[in-house]
Amino acid sequence: ELNAEDAALLVSTCITRNLPPVLSLQSGLHRIKEAVEELQFDASPYSRGMYRFQVAVPPGAKSLNWFWSQLDPSKVFPIFFLSSENRNPTYKTIPLGTTRGIFGVGSAITFKGYIPQVLGKNAASQSYILEESTCPKAYGFVDIEFDEEKSTVKRQSGSVHLFIPQIELDEYEDMSFLVATLAWDNSSFCTHGEALQALQIAYDQGKFAFFFILHYWLLSVLFFESLSGITLWQVYKEFCPVNYFSQACPNINLLWASLMIEECVRLGLTYFCIAPGSRSSPLTLAATSHPLATCIACIDERSLSFHALGYAKGSRKPAVVITSSGTAVSNLLPAVVEASHSFVPLLLLTADRPPELIDVGANQAINQVDHFGTFVRHFVRLPPPTDDISARFVLTTVDYAVLKATSSPQGPVHVNCPFREPLSSSPSEWNHGCISGLEIWMSNTIPFTKSIPLQQSMAHNVCWNMTEVLNLIQGANHGLLVFGSIHKEDDVWAALLLAKHLQWPVAVDIQSGLRLRKYFSSFLCSNDALFIDHIDQLLLSESFRKWMRADVIVQIGSRITGRRISQMIQDSSPCSYVLVDDHPGRHDPSHIVTHRILGPISHFCDNVIDSCNSSLSEEWREAIRGLGMMVALETSLLISSEKKLSEPFVARKIFETLRCGSAVFFGNSMPIRDADMYGTSWVKCTHGSSLPFSAGLPCHFVQVTGNRGASGIDGVISTAVGFSVGCKKRVLLVIGDVSFLHDTNGLALLRQRMPRKPMVILVLNNHGGAIFSQLPVANTTEISVLDQFFYTSHNVSIHNLCLAHSVKHISVRSKMELEDALLTSQREVTDCVVEIESGIEENFSIHSMLRNFLHQASDDALSIVSKLSYRSSTSQADVQYKIAKMEYSLYRVQLNAPPTSTQRNSLTATSRREGFIISIFLEDGTAGFGEVAPLEIHQENLLDVEEQLRFLIHVMEGKTIDRYISLLNYSVSSWIWNSLGIPPGSLFPSLRCGLEMAIITAVANRSGTSLLDILHPSLPAESPSVRVCALIDSYRSPKETALIASNLVQEGFTTIKIKV
Repeated sequence: ELNAEDAALLVSTCITRNLPPVLSLQSGLHRIKEAVEELQFDASPYSRGMYRFQVAVPPGAKSLNWFWSQLDPSKVFPIFFLSSENRNPTYKTIPLGTTRGIFGVGSAITFKGYIPQVLGKNAASQSYILEESTCPKAYGFVDIEFDEEKSTVKRQSGSVHLFIPQIELDEYEDMSFLVATLAWDNSSFCTHGEALQALQIAYDQGKFAFFFILHYWLLSVLFFESLSGITLWQVYKEFCPVNYFSQACPNINLLWASLMIEECVRLGLTYFCIAPGSRSSPLTLAATSHPLATCIACIDERSLSFHALGYAKGSRKPAVVITSSGTAVSNLLPAVVEASHSFVPLLLLTADRPPELIDVGANQAINQVDHFGTFVRHFVRLPPPTDDISARFVLTTVDYAVLKATSSPQGPVHVNCPFREPLSSSPSEWNHGCISGLEIWMSNTIPFTKSIPLQQSMAHNVCWNMTEVLNLIQGANHGLLVFGSIHKEDDVWAALLLAKHLQWPVAVDIQSGLRLRKYFSSFLCSNDALFIDHIDQLLLSESFRKWMRADVIVQIGSRITGRRISQMIQDSSPCSYVLVDDHPGRHDPSHIVTHRILGPISHFCDNVIDSCNSSLSEEWREAIRGLGMMVALETSLLISSEKKLSEPFVARKIFETLRCGSAVFFGNSMPIRDADMYGTSWVKCTHGSSLPFSAGLPCHFVQVTGNRGASGIDGVISTAVGFSVGCKKRVLLVIGDVSFLHDTNGLALLRQRMPRKPMVILVLNNHGGAIFSQLPVANTTEISVLDQFFYTSHNVSIHNLCLAHSVKHISVRSKMELEDALLTSQREVTDCVVEIESGIEENFSIHSMLRNFLHQASDDALSIVSKLSYRSSTSQADVQYKIAKMEYSLYRVQLNAPPTSTQRNSLTATSRREGFIISIFLEDGTAGFGEVAPLEIHQENLLDVEEQLRFLIHVMEGKTIDRYISLLNYSVSSWIWNSLGIPPGSLFPSLRCGLEMAIITAVANRSGTSLLDILHPSLPAESPSVRVCALIDSYRSPKETALIASNLVQEGFTTIKIKV
């Protein structure tokens, strides 16, 4: 134990070591143990010190779950969980494991004192959690004096008892950090060796308990009162099953319903979506009276079921849907179909008439047996409640139903529940003997039947066919990764690590979570993951389609949005095509999959990372990198250059303004396709400054989803609202107008009170189904038929619909209004609908123009690659060119008139241009030249520029440049930073220009082409000259300027530029 001053001094000596990111919490513990063990063989020469090891782990690592697992009495103190949520957690959120926070084991440093000593004279008695991960953080008690030996506490105003944990897990929005801290001071609390032993004990405590993590709410009573002021133990006593089922159930219907709801809660199903109805009254009463159940209602069963679907998508666990009988059940079908095809678990509890009222003309009675056919994973028809049947039957039926819903292949399960009168809580005698045998179940909060899956890590049990796949990956020369729909955040994390490790080109789908990325740095390193975001545009080129032939394709996640990417995969056949997903669904529409890996995506990625290294052709990889980035730049420039607001511009802009920690839900039809083709992928991360470097990754992902199972346009708003509840993030919904109108009842769900963050709904209103204008039917059909039967053109006021539902509405008609609306709406504390006005004809025109232009841009990019590769051998060494030396020389040119950059009051100055010629010589003697001509307007002069040139001469020698550097967006800037260690912005503009010119010219000359071929690849070979524009300064009178312009036109200039 230290005083505050000594503790602060020790912390100031802390050395933090960032370890490479891992695929699981177990792997993180193992990696930290290896790092700590290195210290055991190297005794520290210092009498005091502090080490901190941290490793980024996937977001699925939950601090609260790890805390719950600490069941056995431990010698390690303290063991704690601290919520980092802005709102106080309640007894509902804590048992669900939805509260994000920090878990800690042990104490590396303990110090106590009083607030003025420890926290400063003006410190308030509050706790803070910093959004930084590189500095040690202390936790503990304020205004409380703690006696460790007696394990007692007493209130002491101004007292502070703080500690830095030995092992801690910090959860952030998109990742978590596992941290181990080692501290020693030979003269006070422990030696270096003793600190290592204490850390090992804390490690064993955390590691042992981790493998016994349980998810049942009662375990959380072992720690502290929730911040709502009510203890979980008090909740349990108030809802003791023994008392409840023996005293509070007035009739057998309510008993069965209560047993079902209680078992659902014990299994972790606590979100109930309830449609109003009489026959379902027992289920509704039981759910709404359960203290741990969260219930929501909607008058429209279709919207309600889609909402449940969205919740399950976001939370990765089933929601429970409760409906009355009759067509109320039929209205669930669209959501059931989507859930079935998307492998999303749902539990449907549908009330029904008893058998004697079926097919006899009774009101609201239909045949509900196997109502959803093959779209559900399991159907069970319960008998009407009776005390002749043991209550154990009810519990085991629910247990099995949930097991079927959550086992592979996951999906909806239908439990049909007929009830006789009474349907209310009216008393009716029942024999309590039917609950005999449930004494143990009633004395705890554990499910009656516990399903325990036995899973063995693929990494430690490699079967022969997996070995075959690993050999294919290892031997690939033209390998390609395809990331399809990936729904679990831990799987997205694993896919990102796989892409970084293999260094294969990645065709990335919008639903993978990696199409839209937030980057930590402005420049990419050569060993970063190689995402080809605009491969859909490249595939417009027939030449590229013929050139792009992979020998091994590994697809992670099943579904693909882009049609041209699917066609590319088909055109690559016959080749080795490996499909990896955790469900057994057959996703092979072209019938070309050669290897099907059924299992967790993270296990597969872990196995490949451990077993394979990239042996890919560097020529193949760098050529694709250049092609992708060149087309990405052309796409960005073209879309941004359009003055009018267009839907492709919206697809780019929404992500630029999206805040870190948010999620996106795309509607079907055009919104998801535009985002997939035109969405921005290079956006600056808004996380705390230390997080990026600590993670060891170039970027982090943005969670993206949609209803792509059956790809319908119905129920999208309702699904997105449910998704926002389940994922606990701010959600941006991008939806078309027809799809919006299809689910206006979903707006009613926005007004209900539920535990979620505000939503933004972006409506692309082109007053009809614009996607049909992109299809062949539009070319052969009369416009009147298209308007009525395909476009379904309309003039419905979205503003009035929002007004009817009391939802804020913003209308957008320009680019500036869009940016303002997106920035404003994401800071709002209420939901908001942003309507973007568009038109079908305008939408068709911009898409056609983009398609034609990017077709040409793709051909040009491939032409440059071909020219750069023309004289190169197949040797991989030729992809990189080594710089032998760099030289420069001064030049001075007399001018006929002062430069236009000269200030007006300096027109009498000497009319000459001075600068330097840079010469870069490659190892084979090839040279490239560039001009450095400082301009007065940039506040640079010859002396300052020459000083930087002298420095560059020394650092350039021996460096290598990529053959395709001229293709890459911002690649020269990245090369200056990564190879020379110089911030590109620190070089004078004229020097940057000359350096880039010399580098690109050298590469062009080395490859047997020219600078002109690279800058203008589509220029006809017979073109006699390069046209240039004339330049006029603005210092003369209008008449003089007009006369000069007229003379220039007569001289043959077709373009004139006026400096203003």
